[in-house]
Amino acid sequence: HHPGASTLAGLGRVFALEHPEAWGGLVDLDPDGEIGAAAVDALLSLDPEDEQAVRGDRRLAVRIVRTDAAALAQAPSRWHRPGTVLVTGGLGGIGAELARQLAVAGTERIVLTARTPLAPEAEWSSLAADDPRAARVAAVRSARAAGAEVRVVAVDAADGEAMRALVDELASDPRLPLRGVVHAAGVSIPQMVHEVDPDSYAAVWRPKVLGAWVLHEATRGKDLDFFVCF
Repeated sequence: HHPGASTLAGLGRVFALEHPEAWGGLVDLDPDGEIGAAAVDALLSLDPEDEQAVRGDRRLAVRIVRTDAAALAQAPSRWHRPGTVLVTGGLGGIGAELARQLAVAGTERIVLTARTPLAPEAEWSSLAADDPRAARVAAVRSARAAGAEVRVVAVDAADGEAMRALVDELASDPRLPLRGVVHAAGVSIPQMVHEVDPDSYAAVWRPKVLGAWVLHEATRGKDLDFFVCF
């Protein structure tokens, strides 16, 4: 997908699940082509193929393919060359778990970003178990216990200037240069699609979608081994 088309396609899939009685289908047109015979064929054959993509004169349909479990088990556990991995939303549920897994797999340094600063390290031992900050501290301790050097940076994932500065700093480190990015930042506001209002949509859109684009622009040309978005 083109980045702009991807958001509409995702919204279409949600609409299909929530309102199947009004669903017709989704055709992803070739961003580099014209609307030709293949596109017309796709529109005429949305039943049963209700999700199609047109690329040139080809029509593609969505399929789930079973993976080779044996090959997956033999895949290397380490994801990257020696260096640093940046995890946005690193103190949330997904980010914290990925940080722990990266540390277990041997990542030398993990940089976690969050909009809210972490409690000063001198206060960690005095935090009550039910203090919301305690879970954030536990995420850092878990990754450190697995052997990684862990740093937390308070930054908005959609702040282009701040994220560019951080990415440039990490990428230029001669000891542990930036090797990978995990974009796990996000806000969850569960709603049915017909209930979504502009303010709640913007609140979800900013960190997830604009944040991903900011990271894409900030890491353009950088020597990365992986770039993962959730």
